[in-house]
Amino acid sequence: MRTGVVASLLLSACVSVESESEPLPPTGLAALAAARLDVSPGPTAMVSIERACEQLDDSFGGSYGGLPLTIVQYGGATSRSCASAYGVVDIAGRELAHPFVELHDRETTMIATFDPPTLADRVLALRSHAEWRFAPGETVRLGWPRPGELAAAVDAYVGFVKPDEVHTFTVHATLAADELSFVVPATAPASDGTLLIGLSTSPTPALACEGISRCELTGGIGAAHAASIAP
Repeated sequence: MRTGVVASLLLSACVSVESESEPLPPTGLAALAAARLDVSPGPTAMVSIERACEQLDDSFGGSYGGLPLTIVQYGGATSRSCASAYGVVDIAGRELAHPFVELHDRETTMIATFDPPTLADRVLALRSHAEWRFAPGETVRLGWPRPGELAAAVDAYVGFVKPDEVHTFTVHATLAADELSFVVPATAPASDGTLLIGLSTSPTPALACEGISRCELTGGIGAAHAASIAP
């Protein structure tokens, strides 16, 4: 009888040890391997993991074409859903070292590889005016550096933002083979500021993904240029 009790105790101890040695659920960035990594190119590019229910710590970081990201949000559950974990970087006028987007924490690295021009800043060509100064009612024509993106776009808009970040107007743009055009609203106030262009397109998968199940260029591509609205 005593031998049976000892055997039972030994068996229980073995089961307990085996249970303790089982791998723990992944935490940090590794827990988001089944999520989607989204890349939004533009003057201020953004890299995000949608619905990042895992709250990431301060080791979360990344880079865009070799430029370090500034992390804005670390994910985590909210009362109704899950927040995105994302970072941004200003790429206007800057050279990219390579076509990779990378996210990491202390233990995990995720890499998305894209066609190099996909990540670059879109530099606009002014075709209708001698300078970036427009009057209300005028038609403005802008050359787009990647015509295929215009062909794939389902919508495009143009906005104007004053230095105090007040939006003065947003209008839809007309798309042609390699350019877009818009009419400055008659009510647009005179001001210096920034012209913002946004294309709505279908998401484009990355050439390769490592460490995460999906990675893609989102359905939004942006461009910007300093401009003025004349009196």
